[in-house]
Amino acid sequence: MTEAKIGCPIKVVVRRTGLSAHQIRIWERRHQAVIPQRSEGGHRLYSEADIERLQLLHRATSAGHSIGQLAGLSAAELHALVEREGLGAIPDGAIAAAPDADARVARCLSAVERLDGATLAEELARTHAEFGQQGLVEALITPLMTRIGELWHQGRLRIASEHLASAVVRSFIGRFSAHPHPATAPLLITTTPTGQRHELGALLTAHVALAAGWQALFLGPDLPAEEIAGASRRTSARAVALSLVFPSDDPHLADELARLASMLDPQTALLIGGQAAPAYQAAITAARAIQVPDLAALRQELDQLRTLPTPL
Repeated sequence: MTEAKIGCPIKVVVRRTGLSAHQIRIWERRHQAVIPQRSEGGHRLYSEADIERLQLLHRATSAGHSIGQLAGLSAAELHALVEREGLGAIPDGAIAAAPDADARVARCLSAVERLDGATLAEELARTHAEFGQQGLVEALITPLMTRIGELWHQGRLRIASEHLASAVVRSFIGRFSAHPHPATAPLLITTTPTGQRHELGALLTAHVALAAGWQALFLGPDLPAEEIAGASRRTSARAVALSLVFPSDDPHLADELARLASMLDPQTALLIGGQAAPAYQAAITAARAIQVPDLAALRQELDQLRTLPTPL
């Protein structure tokens, strides 16, 4: 029995790249920009690497570069070009407007409550294949983990279920990080400060940074200011991102943020987000940090920070 080939059909690629099917076929036929597999029925099947390459090519050609000059470049060379010229991202397709978006979240939540990690992983994989990394993170993982956090804090979800969901999501998104970026790509450190033990927001931040062409260093949760600042200086990080999820009334957090801000290099930006961040707005402002309300705002901030000098 012949093993089935895995890949995305062209209608999915159109949605995720913003290119027309006609344009994709021209780039294939004339320039061999990508070489997809074929199903047993002869239909094109595109890998994740093919889709990412088409996204990069779209960004570069939209800025005026010729496809004939770009088609022979490697993935690393395309990443370097996009980073060097600060080209904006062509967004992945989002699933928020899909008719079954809420149903997907509900199916995942049901699997979490049953401690059914296999079904949760299957739903994540299906959504990723159909809608790409950005659609998966913003329209499925983010609302799912927000709902799980709410139920956990209300005492309506067992700790084991919350831990299972975090483990499955952490494992899944760790498998499809972007291709390694050039050493010249800016570096983002992401973590949570002392007292903040929910790590998934920081992990998603690292994933968004990778997708935006940054290097990302995820340090895990619950780090004191001295450790965060030390890591930032040792790596010459362009920015540090903190995720605040729970609790939202820690009386020590304001001092912790102030100490971190005083120890960071003045050229290192401090970004703070998460569902508990609004409760600490005064402390965030006092620390001269940038409050990031959501992942879309995070991408915009990263695009702006890309042009700033790297700390020495």
